[in-house]
Amino acid sequence: MIKNYFKSAWRALLKNRTASAINISGLAVGLGIGIIVIIWVTHQFSYDKFHKNYSNIYLLMTKSKTNGEIGVGRETPAPLTKQVLNELPEIEKTARTSQPNQQLLRVGDKNIYELGMYAEPAFFEMMTFKTLAGNPQAALHQSGSAVITERTAKKLFGDENPIGKLLSHNNSEVLKVEAVIADVPENSTHQFDVIFPFKDFERENSNWIERWDYYVITTWIQTLPQTNHTLLDKRINELFHKKQEETGSLFTYPLADLRLHNEFKNGEPSGGRIYGVILLGIIGLFVLLVACINFMNLTTAQ
Repeated sequence: MIKNYFKSAWRALLKNRTASAINISGLAVGLGIGIIVIIWVTHQFSYDKFHKNYSNIYLLMTKSKTNGEIGVGRETPAPLTKQVLNELPEIEKTARTSQPNQQLLRVGDKNIYELGMYAEPAFFEMMTFKTLAGNPQAALHQSGSAVITERTAKKLFGDENPIGKLLSHNNSEVLKVEAVIADVPENSTHQFDVIFPFKDFERENSNWIERWDYYVITTWIQTLPQTNHTLLDKRINELFHKKQEETGSLFTYPLADLRLHNEFKNGEPSGGRIYGVILLGIIGLFVLLVACINFMNLTTAQ
């Protein structure tokens, strides 16, 4: 029975070759576009979900009023963690990082530029990046150490074991490789190839690191589950304004929203990439629907 169906279908295709080719091609193109859009949209929604503490990680952000408009920034004063956040029981962990930028690394005659930043040890406790060798948390406790990705390790050391090896950083200091992690996933908000201890950053910037009027540090926090963030933000600002008399304020913003809801207007979230994702998703579904309708209409007409 089924064999007869295939024979009949094949004869119909041969009988109407041009119409069949147009019909099948249209359906194939529609399905292809629909599948590509679904994969891309799924990828956008997958950002940072590989972190075990994903739902409890927040970025501390600032609000400040300029020319009647409330602006939002991602940088905070460096002393904030030690003198404010550590006093709040709702906050389980904190980690300060510098802004990622290109760093010159050299081993022998190999010179490469890689994206690097400074981070506190708790960064690897909050964020989930697969460890391949060494201990990243312990490494960031040690001044003069470096944590590198697998890709960077291959560039600098080939197939050799990089642990314990030395590398030159920005032609100014020699660091020891203490840990290697897997390459950072593409769907990660954090992108880097090498991380240095934050204590080295503090030493290099000792002239301003304890000042409250320098907003250059990124501050991540991990809160206890079920934390009321409206109340937490209020408590943070009460303590913050005891140290800083400016009219600006702080608020916690979830890592879960940072990729797609990344734009603010007058101090409040106002969408962002999510609009582009929704629009492309609608277009993809529309193309797929039109392709299916055309296929059915042309098949019926034959």
